[in-house]
Amino acid sequence: MFAKPTLDDFLNRIDWHIDKALDRVGKAVADAAQHNALYGSRRTTLSIDAARTEFEAGIETVLGELKRAICDTLLEPEVLREQAEQRLKKFTEDAKAATQVSDMSARGMADHVKKEFDSFDNHLSFALRQFDVGFTDPPEPEVPQMTNNSITVGNMTGNIQQGSPGASQSFEFKLNVEVARTALHAFETELSKIVIDDRTRLDELAADVATIKAQLSKSSPSLTILQEAGKSLRKITERVVAGVVTSPVLKAVVALGTAFGLD
Repeated sequence: MFAKPTLDDFLNRIDWHIDKALDRVGKAVADAAQHNALYGSRRTTLSIDAARTEFEAGIETVLGELKRAICDTLLEPEVLREQAEQRLKKFTEDAKAATQVSDMSARGMADHVKKEFDSFDNHLSFALRQFDVGFTDPPEPEVPQMTNNSITVGNMTGNIQQGSPGASQSFEFKLNVEVARTALHAFETELSKIVIDDRTRLDELAADVATIKAQLSKSSPSLTILQEAGKSLRKITERVVAGVVTSPVLKAVVALGTAFGLD
């Protein structure tokens, strides 16, 4: 006899969808920056636009899962709706952070970024209202088809995915927040010992550091956002004029990336 679904089952399902959506947001932002190789206002606009597309798709997916749970289970619709909204609000903030453009005051972009980020909140409110009144009928999303058998070794969790032909084994990195904080402190310490005249590069470094600090201050940091910020931090550091960035700084930024599970 099959067990009846619980609220935790529902929350696990939508968390799975949100994690996938955040992965897509991070990749979309990284692709936008890499393919356009731009900085300043143009990069800000492209990064936010790339994030918004995946963000809106993620909201639709969660609402589709909410519809399925309301129709197919005996769980209280009001409770499901409330929990989905809470998860989506956090998703909204994480999607904003993933754009890596939250600190733009030094570039005169603060008002523009605030306006764009307000549109994320407005879209969530609009999507929830449309769902509540029945004006939208989101498609039911894909269902996870595998079960995960996990073993933990240090900071790595090995997942053996089963349930489909050609199932593969993968490893999921588990973030150690204290190690990451120590690595970030070491990077900031080494960076403070050198002089960098390129103001644009300094602003970009500061923005990435602020993103990392914001995530590490949360009870549940987003590994995707930390990894994207770590990649950006390393790339910018390596691009600074040769001879300015000393070996300790390079070693520190590599150590920080390692703390985030980067190669």
